[in-house]
Amino acid sequence: MAEFVSGDDILTPDKLAYGSRVLEFSTLGTKVVIASREYSQKANSDKIDLFLYDLETRNTTQLTRATWGTRSVHPTLLASNIYEPEHPDFVTFLRSGKLFLISLSGGESYEASNEPLSIQSYRIFRDVHQELQAIVEMEVFPTLSPSETVTKDQQIASEEGSGMHFNKLMLRHWDSWNTYHKRNHLFLKPFTMECDGTMRLDNDSPAVDLMFGLETDCSMKGPGGGGAADYAISSDGKYIAMACRRFDAATGKQPADFAWTTDIPIYLAPLDEARHNVGPPKPLPWQIVSDTNARVYNTNPVFSPNNEYIAFISMTRPQYESDRGRISLYHIASQRLWNLTEDIDLSFATLKWDPMDNRVLFALAGYRASQRLFRLRINDDYSFVEDISVLEGDESRMDFDIAILPSASGDDGYGASSSSSAAASSSPHEDDDCDGGARPAKHQKVLLYAESTLLSPTELKRATIYGENVALDEDTQVSAQLFSIWDNHSPITVQNAAQYLQLRQLDQPQLIETVWCPFPAASNGDLNMPSVVQHYFPGAHDEMVQCFYLTPPELADKALVASKSVPLLVIIHGGPQSAMLNNWNYRWNLAAFASAGYAVVAMNFHGSSTFGEQFCDSIRQDWGGKPFDDVTKCVSFILDTYAYVNPDRVGALGASYGGYMINWINGHNDDRMFRCLVNHAGIFSLRSEFFTTEELFFPEWEFGLPWAPLPSLAPSSSSSAAAADEATTTATLSSYERFSPDQFLHRWQTPTFVIHGGKDFRVPETEGIATFTTLQRRKIPSEFLYFPDECHWILKPKNSLQWYTSVFRWLRKWLKDN
Repeated sequence: MAEFVSGDDILTPDKLAYGSRVLEFSTLGTKVVIASREYSQKANSDKIDLFLYDLETRNTTQLTRATWGTRSVHPTLLASNIYEPEHPDFVTFLRSGKLFLISLSGGESYEASNEPLSIQSYRIFRDVHQELQAIVEMEVFPTLSPSETVTKDQQIASEEGSGMHFNKLMLRHWDSWNTYHKRNHLFLKPFTMECDGTMRLDNDSPAVDLMFGLETDCSMKGPGGGGAADYAISSDGKYIAMACRRFDAATGKQPADFAWTTDIPIYLAPLDEARHNVGPPKPLPWQIVSDTNARVYNTNPVFSPNNEYIAFISMTRPQYESDRGRISLYHIASQRLWNLTEDIDLSFATLKWDPMDNRVLFALAGYRASQRLFRLRINDDYSFVEDISVLEGDESRMDFDIAILPSASGDDGYGASSSSSAAASSSPHEDDDCDGGARPAKHQKVLLYAESTLLSPTELKRATIYGENVALDEDTQVSAQLFSIWDNHSPITVQNAAQYLQLRQLDQPQLIETVWCPFPAASNGDLNMPSVVQHYFPGAHDEMVQCFYLTPPELADKALVASKSVPLLVIIHGGPQSAMLNNWNYRWNLAAFASAGYAVVAMNFHGSSTFGEQFCDSIRQDWGGKPFDDVTKCVSFILDTYAYVNPDRVGALGASYGGYMINWINGHNDDRMFRCLVNHAGIFSLRSEFFTTEELFFPEWEFGLPWAPLPSLAPSSSSSAAAADEATTTATLSSYERFSPDQFLHRWQTPTFVIHGGKDFRVPETEGIATFTTLQRRKIPSEFLYFPDECHWILKPKNSLQWYTSVFRWLRKWLKDN
């Protein structure tokens, strides 16, 4: 702790590592269930408890009281009464791989499943016969049942050695070896009401494997897996849709190109087929509803309220995991498919329908260094988005849901003249109501969303929203103040950059309420937080590049400003096609670095997301080019703008691609701009990393194959094939070698702190070891911090605290101590 700036009013890493955090939430009717995680330094453990929030009374009740090490996750509200589907009386959740229930009328939680394997995710629904059913996800051998899988695991453990046998990639994924010898499959299991009033999965009915024999996973494995967001069930119980890796339709086998493709279609199947599956087990008749010829990512399937459409996120370029996420729409009856947002330069994610409007979608998308919540209205024939609006403010919204409540004022938020009601009656594809019954006469919609900024941890907030295009009254004004039309704002230029200095906040106390605040000290003024502004500066090719700049809390000391003694930290994000967002981050918390007495700048260099597709694509085969220019020009800009920053005390830190950039800087720090460096999980050699990483589609997209020409440079005629092949192979090889840090080791001179995790299979630990070996052999001051139990990210609280302690000690040594 000695390395931290002291004081109860200072944000220190121990306050980051230990405390409460919003984990997830879900809604039904007037209720919201919230999962909140709490860490304890004394117990060196965490626990996750559930809380119930009432949207009408605004009261919060704690549902579970876990001991340390107990985690209640993935909570869902359940209505057991078929005649009151919007009045939940149970909360379901997972604990230690088992399904638990707790009654909202009181009592203790109880185990409601008896499956032989851990349940990893689930969804509960009513089938076409209005009976309660559950979809549960378990990891099995593809052609074995859960109980047979347990037997097979026991047999392997008793009869075989520790060797793992492979005949295709991937050998390992993210943080696990032998990831794909078993598969995440979806099983159908009925719910039953017991005589004592409890509800449980029916132990007398075997779980039906909806994916029997298929060498694929739902939910998908790895850090990109979406859990229950990878599959959806129509509200009438007729269909199930899932996103999973493509499998051979005839054999169910996984294609051999699994490791170097991004081939994830959306599949659709009739759920009732599982009830009539007699004879040997077989999978549902899955059919691809996304573009069958596009071997790209498709994710997040969601059914429209009337169950006629499936919306999902889709990409268009194979092998490019960071391609722009479009919103696609599939009409089940006609089998028509539309790309709704091709002309909208936003990359969408986390997609949900307005529960009362079959023509309105809500979706998250990054825009100018924040994650924004957008509302999209589809045109009458469902072929494109006719208007798009955005929730006001530059805060980042990380998750959201929409609740339908009885209107307290008696006003119908839609009314007979509202656009949503009109849409329901004007479209030939829609009924007069969404759920097959009478539309509630009086209602309102409440938007719940998780929100954070660089200076405030994630909080759960609520806002009431109504229909649009109705008579100009109070309700319309409320909606208008929350959402504004998004028109793909004009580019940032040198002339207009100053007007974007201050980050805008949605500060409407009469409209916005905080539902859950797990870290009040950071929000109520108990902590003396840094200040933050954003700048746009001319980067590579004089194109405008955005950055966040934070000043330490003690900068109010005029003597400190006059002394020109404030050191500067440059923090470089990973990806590279991601972004430094205006959001709270526990692993790389800019406010914590600034609170330690540093000026901090973090830029969104060429290749960052949230600034349009062209800007994001610009890093391809140019890793050490434009982004490096952006880094150095950003430092020069800050030094020119803030006279109190000491130009002789500048350090740079980065992880993943940011760690790569640290190694690249070390070979190009000729002017000694940077006095010290911190490299977390950085690439040492682009060539060696290609042969040891797991997701090969990533380096192949960025640089091509290290032994073959780039597809775009393939020979155009057979007569010149040999010469062209030699030339293009040379060009491709140069893309690996030209920007590989290990090609410039003779120029390394800057003191560097190296950090790596032993379970990091994205950038294997040998990259960090090679970096440290080079530094030591060249007699450059260096240290190496190794976490054998961590992956690409440092996740355990005690390890996180050690990470911050060690990094702060290194920075103090080189940037503060004389």
